[in-house]
Amino acid sequence: ASYNRIDSQGERPNIILLILESGSSVDSMRTSGISDYLPGLDAIQSKGITYTNFIANSNTTDNALISMIKGINTIPFSNKTNEITLPEYLNQNGYKTQFITTGPLSFLDKKSFLESVGYRKIIGSEHFSEKKKYTFNSAADEHLYDTDLQEIISLEKGDAPYFLTLLTISQHLVYYTPYGLGKENMYRYTDDTVVQFYKALEHAGFFESGILMIAGDHRKMTPLEPGEYEEYGPSSYSRIIFTVVGKGIQSNHIDNNIYQQTDIYYSLKRRVSDTFIEAPPYNDVFLHDVQRPYATHSLFSNRSTLVVVTTEDSCKVRLNGDDTAFKDCPGSVERSEMILNSIANMRAYQFHLNTH
Repeated sequence: ASYNRIDSQGERPNIILLILESGSSVDSMRTSGISDYLPGLDAIQSKGITYTNFIANSNTTDNALISMIKGINTIPFSNKTNEITLPEYLNQNGYKTQFITTGPLSFLDKKSFLESVGYRKIIGSEHFSEKKKYTFNSAADEHLYDTDLQEIISLEKGDAPYFLTLLTISQHLVYYTPYGLGKENMYRYTDDTVVQFYKALEHAGFFESGILMIAGDHRKMTPLEPGEYEEYGPSSYSRIIFTVVGKGIQSNHIDNNIYQQTDIYYSLKRRVSDTFIEAPPYNDVFLHDVQRPYATHSLFSNRSTLVVVTTEDSCKVRLNGDDTAFKDCPGSVERSEMILNSIANMRAYQFHLNTH
């Protein structure tokens, strides 16, 4: 892989990465202009940066974690890398690292994965054994946020900065929350609890030295909303919410550049590094530094097809060895050799890691 040396920022903010189950951009009026299901979250976004072209690298939560925590674009669905993981990198830079979810850590052997990537403290469903259970036999999101706030109180007593990753459950089908069953109750509950969490962080003074990053893991696994495909074409299935709020972050800023989940990994490494970092071309979510003019999304329904997204258009690519090529490409999507070569290099690199 060809890596560049990049100037670092050398900051030490406290960081919360809140991963919203099925956090889809189409559900945010501020992000997409299509649906207004999350007005409270939109109000939070207005306090920081809203990213209108943020792409999930795949359709599953486990692959989202691989992209965000290990910096891997999951082509061809491998989690191997020569890179240091984000939690381990932060550990080495003096951070305390934790992962919290109300869901069972046994699902997809999540606990082993989280331990292997370097989280020093991991909290799952066993911590919430006395709480009422909802979707996936998991406690409600409000208990996730309450636990995070308790951890922050404990961490604030020390001198080390901290990195907390939270994974919600309530937006997952079958939509069963403390507000009741169904989509309408789910959206109200999700929106209310996110707002309550934000206000609690604000009250605790978190934003004086910390940043909150809110990212979807993948688009919701439901049919497209009216007008969604007309607006976004094949990229409709990949667009997720992403916003950043906190210390040193512009307020009420709209960023229309193209980003993907792997950019979170490199952007955070650059922000906390005292010296340069080496990285493949990536797009920095904090500095709006665009080195890669596209993002990619692996289709769950067709693993031989990749969606390439630019700010102008989106297009499908058929993965077929040396015959990999664009297909079904109306419009103005960039069909440059640079994109195809980049995809080939990614796949070759992953193949090398898988066989050595």
